[in-house]
Amino acid sequence: MMPTYFVTLGKGLRGPTHMNGALCLGDKALYFVCSGLGRLGNVSMKDFGPTGLALEEFRKTGAPSEIDEGELARLASSTPNSFVLTPDKIALLSRSMWSGSKIVCSGGEKIVAWNPGFGGSLRTTLRDWANRNGVKTKGL
Repeated sequence: MMPTYFVTLGKGLRGPTHMNGALCLGDKALYFVCSGLGRLGNVSMKDFGPTGLALEEFRKTGAPSEIDEGELARLASSTPNSFVLTPDKIALLSRSMWSGSKIVCSGGEKIVAWNPGFGGSLRTTLRDWANRNGVKTKGL
């Protein structure tokens, strides 16, 4: 199963500042499917077809299910506030006690990981993903 984490991300003051959804670490890219905006942490993937149902089942039960990376890419590309980041579009994955956890994109845009940040198993899995894909890390 593709490593999947339910997180709250933000794009700074230009917004949106709180995007809740699923961050999936695929072989080819990082995929974020936004399920909603706001600080409440509401995540429900069931409205996103078969891929969304697989993500929702994983969120509820923790039981792994296969997610097709091509379907996930199409879903992320067609869902508002979602994105696909291939390794060449990521300049840095960083984690700092002072500035928090963030994805720095090649063009300079920063995506902040609010909740849970790059801690715990996400930290380890993201570091391994970055090493496999030649993405620079700092503090992971």
